[in-house]
Amino acid sequence: MAVQTSISIDVQAARSVTLDQGTSKALHALTEALSWPSGTAASQADEVWSDKRVVAAAANDDLELDNLTQSDSSEGTVRSVSFAVVKLIFVRNVSTSGRIDIGAAGSNPWAGAGFPFVDGSDKAAVPFGGGWLWYDPVGVAVSDGSADVLRIAGVTAEQTYRILIIGEAA
Repeated sequence: MAVQTSISIDVQAARSVTLDQGTSKALHALTEALSWPSGTAASQADEVWSDKRVVAAAANDDLELDNLTQSDSSEGTVRSVSFAVVKLIFVRNVSTSGRIDIGAAGSNPWAGAGFPFVDGSDKAAVPFGGGWLWYDPVGVAVSDGSADVLRIAGVTAEQTYRILIIGEAA
């Protein structure tokens, strides 16, 4: 499968400051644009998976990174995806209240040196309307079987989130 990846981040904030000689604006900006060709080397990808999912309050949505399925609106499976290496994960909490936690599952954590999570207890909190982005141009390997699980936990109310994972196919 040929996968062309383009990542653009453009954050700009202007701050007005009143000085002795009048008002001036200071522009603070961070702009990054990355483009990956299809492949399996650093800064390349040949597999992508995305979904819109719901996790209940005080529940977990455990994503086995070498055994993901993509569904259509009637919950029928469209295709299965198996990653050998993950290079980018983006999660957006599209709910209007509450939060989700993203981390490695305690019993089968996708964690360790070089991983986005050092151990099974590490997590990132994503408030409603917020997002979390992890990117490694070389990527992190995924083990076969149920050993590498990414956990999305519903902390407060039921949460709806969108997720995108890019990497190398198994």
